[in-house]
Amino acid sequence: MRDPNANCKVVYSVAPAAITASTNGAAVDLAESAGGHMVQVNVGVVTTADATNFFTFTVETSANGSDGWTAIAADAYLSPRDQDGNTWDRLINATTEGPLAYQFGFRNDSNHRYARVVATETLTASAVFGASIVLSPLKRAPNV
Repeated sequence: MRDPNANCKVVYSVAPAAITASTNGAAVDLAESAGGHMVQVNVGVVTTADATNFFTFTVETSANGSDGWTAIAADAYLSPRDQDGNTWDRLINATTEGPLAYQFGFRNDSNHRYARVVATETLTASAVFGASIVLSPLKRAPNV
């Protein structure tokens, strides 16, 4: 039996930082995954965000990882939730979200090789967060 650590790979797309503007994460190569993809967002301090100032998290895919980025379809997002299992709207705003971990799966219906996390700011939001893409199960587990 494989342990979870040997059957997944976590790659950051948005490096953890104080974010004050819309951010396109780095490209993540999905080729190692056998089809499972999940985004993990770790939120620290939410300094300026409320019902009208917030960040929305989405995923874009690309065939080559450098251009031609396309947003995935709304129905390709799977089970967005927080660390307590509560449904999450893929938004960070101080009126509803605090320092927590959030996650959502996604289907790569385009079968593009690369994906990135996009955090879109509405008005003047500011928060400390990072976002990673978790690949699991892996096509080939690393030597452990």
